[in-house]
Amino acid sequence: MQPIYHHPSEITTTPAETAEGFRQQSMRQFTLASPFVSGIIEAQRKLAYIGSDLENLLHAAERDQEIIEILIGALGLTEKARNAIGSEETKKFLRRHILAKKQDFLEPDIINNILYRYALNSGDQLGGVKRNDTGKQAEIKFGKYLLTRMQTKYQSFGVSYLQRRIDNFMNLLGTDFCVLLESGLSALQWPGRILAFNMQCSFVGSRGNNVDIILLKTPKIISTRTDIRALLSERDNYILCGELKGGIDPAGADEHWKTARTALDRIAGSFSTPPGLVFIGAAIEESMAQEIIQRMKEGKLAGVANLCKPQQIERLVNWLVEL
Repeated sequence: MQPIYHHPSEITTTPAETAEGFRQQSMRQFTLASPFVSGIIEAQRKLAYIGSDLENLLHAAERDQEIIEILIGALGLTEKARNAIGSEETKKFLRRHILAKKQDFLEPDIINNILYRYALNSGDQLGGVKRNDTGKQAEIKFGKYLLTRMQTKYQSFGVSYLQRRIDNFMNLLGTDFCVLLESGLSALQWPGRILAFNMQCSFVGSRGNNVDIILLKTPKIISTRTDIRALLSERDNYILCGELKGGIDPAGADEHWKTARTALDRIAGSFSTPPGLVFIGAAIEESMAQEIIQRMKEGKLAGVANLCKPQQIERLVNWLVEL
């Protein structure tokens, strides 16, 4: 059954669902923070072992990569900055900058000063990890329903998957779904269909844009990521495209919807006859829901699902795999 709804209240996220989403997010963020906390504790141990002499610290950095990482963190150098500067120039920059700011580092205590700055930078990095993880968790939740449906429909026979950062399809039969989803599901293939995730469409937008969900028809079984790129280059292969937004915070819901709406309009404008368009989101406020319902009435959306409502995800997945 097509995932069409007729009243905003059907798809609006309730206060109870928002609260549950925040609880899950909090537990997840606690887990994500653990390696950063361990890193700060290890940094404290390393710095205490070397002592508070600045020259000793700089000499240690010349032979110990972990000390270099601590100092890089303390100076707030991002990975992009390091790549732009280069590894050898980064080491020289560290020495020059630390010596230039020597007095700032010495007061009140060099070890704690470096450690606190390193911790602040670690917190900033953790924020980036959390933001990326929100999207990942949305993909995992959607993916669980999709893989379960594949298992029910095909008993996993004739179904293959493409894992993120791997170029060849593998048989779904016997695969641990949790391990696959944690590592990243890039595409799923079943007879006559490919469902691709977060892949670039060269003709969407001026330089090509990534689309969260793309359902493609394929006349034959394909084997590689290169084969998918070939399918993506032909407009006639597109059956459906979708935007997936996993953020639960109501304060950001409207911005998420604006971003998704712009992306969906961009996709529609790239076809003479657009594919079906769907929106899947966790934080759907009443004003958003009204606009989404209106878009469905106008035929601009083929369906919607609220990630906080399992029956809606299941309904959308069941419909999608039958297209």
